Amino acid sequence: MTVPKRQFLSFPSALEREAVQALDAVVAHPTHRDSAMRIYATAVAKERYRAFMARYGVHPRTDGHVCLYRLLGSQRCPERGSFHCDSPYILPGTDHTSEWMKERRTYCLVSQPYDWSWRTMCATVDLGRKMGFEVTVEAQQSWHFPGWTTLVMYTKA
Repeated sequence: MTVPKRQFLSFPSALEREAVQALDAVVAHPTHRDSAMRIYATAVAKERYRAFMARYGVHPRTDGHVCLYRLLGSQRCPERGSFHCDSPYILPGTDHTSEWMKERRTYCLVSQPYDWSWRTMCATVDLGRKMGFEVTVEAQQSWHFPGWTTLVMYTKA
């Protein structure tokens, strides 16, 4: 069976043609086929991360865990004493979660799951309605393993 060659660059530059040839060589190698996607992800991850920060004017929260309650307006996470915060695990299909700050407050939570199924989508919509979140799904904006994960952003509606 002949597989048609797909061309996604309208007028490729010499640099782009060279990059495609290099990736073709990687894909042709039987033990490195998976590496082409890993090379792509490595090349674009930092820029996607920077673009997300610039687009929303946010910076990552670096202390503690990701807390849904801070997004809802709590000054701090309710995790104290015997209470263990269930926060990031409430988010459906959560994976690679992060909390983002703007003007010294939690602006959004981000999850970047590998699997974005119909069931997960429905559970996310239900959670958004129940807790008053706006949910944005951007398949082409994730920075954790771009091309394999989907960016799901939760903001307060």
